[in-house]
Amino acid sequence: MTSDQTSSLPVANSQRCGTDANEPATIRPAEIHHPVMPSFSSRPALRMIGRSVRFLRDAWLIAGIALTLFVLVEGIASLLIRIVEIPDLRIHADDYQRAVWASDYFRELRDTRCRWEPYVYWRHRPFSGKYIQVDEKGLRHTSPAQNGSAQAARPYRVFMFGGSTLWGTGARDEYTIPSLVASELQKEGVAAEVVNFGQSGYVSTQEVIELLRQLQRGNVPQLVVFYDGVNDTYSSYQQGTAGIPQNEFNRVKEFRPSAHALLMQAIGELSTSRLMRKIVKRPGPETDPERVEQEDLPGAVAEVYLSNLRLVESWSRSLGFHTLFYWQPTIFGKRMLSSYERAEREKQQAVEGFFHETCRAVEKRRREIGADAILNDLSGIFADVSTPVYIDSCHLSEYGNSLVARRMAKDILPLVRRSDNEQPETASGE
Repeated sequence: MTSDQTSSLPVANSQRCGTDANEPATIRPAEIHHPVMPSFSSRPALRMIGRSVRFLRDAWLIAGIALTLFVLVEGIASLLIRIVEIPDLRIHADDYQRAVWASDYFRELRDTRCRWEPYVYWRHRPFSGKYIQVDEKGLRHTSPAQNGSAQAARPYRVFMFGGSTLWGTGARDEYTIPSLVASELQKEGVAAEVVNFGQSGYVSTQEVIELLRQLQRGNVPQLVVFYDGVNDTYSSYQQGTAGIPQNEFNRVKEFRPSAHALLMQAIGELSTSRLMRKIVKRPGPETDPERVEQEDLPGAVAEVYLSNLRLVESWSRSLGFHTLFYWQPTIFGKRMLSSYERAEREKQQAVEGFFHETCRAVEKRRREIGADAILNDLSGIFADVSTPVYIDSCHLSEYGNSLVARRMAKDILPLVRRSDNEQPETASGE
């Protein structure tokens, strides 16, 4: 290759912008470009993380404040339950207006509790107060003590069964129906040992089971008295089914607990919830939210109730004791009401019609089966009584209890005077 040819060849990198073409090419080290890191706020993902951190911080702060307030409110509610007395509104009943003992009595009543009892669900816990005494067996104290000639005689043993009206809600120990029956018999020289098996809320089937348990132990009285009607009727209305205890839907929830049921139960146990239940009471009866009423519910109530009566009658013939059954009165059967009684009746308007239907069904059914002789209907005992006797729709004042007890004692006396060897018969009391 000639020198001319050599000079005509292009020289690598000789043609560079801003350099002379004739300037010899220079080779520079490669320039190293370091990436510029963007600021924290310039990247969307990191901005989102920042917002999440701030949200969690604020949420944690709010949760802490809410928890602190909850603990504070719960503590205050718990304290109020202990120190603030929310009076039983029944203290305003006519019979208590001049009763200096009423406030202390209702305070004791508020403090009574129930415990579990096999087969019948519950029974009162032992309690010792000035006006309410419940023994270790869960039975209400019955007075008076026997004295004089009555004490020398062998006592005539009477078992009395019923709900809270027989147990004696609203009355002192000496003025429950069983105590007043014992007092009436004592006036006639009868030594009577009257046992009050009444328990709050019991329906007749629970009472029959309790009697059965006593008989199984060989504890056989000379007379058994049942005083029922209100709880059998109310329970059936509440749940749409005859013959089951009150609030049975709660037992169903307890047996098959769901997450929701457990949550609601936990909420219900809070002091705040308990305080609200004391302050705010829903008007009218509590009913099963899933209530489905069976066909001819009043007739079904009558059938279950009268079946229980016939069952007890068969036991009485077998074991040799007498029986008396009473269908109890309610405020719906009283025509002459005080202003207080009228207000109490209006509170129960939702169930009044059903009570009347059930009473008619019981009356019809007992005639159909020939049970007139074994069932004494006291639903109209206060129909024309002008004196106030009710403290609510079914519980009686001590004066009201005395009228019922007097009627019962009148029916019991002929049975007491019969020979022990005579085949027992049931008195109608008519």
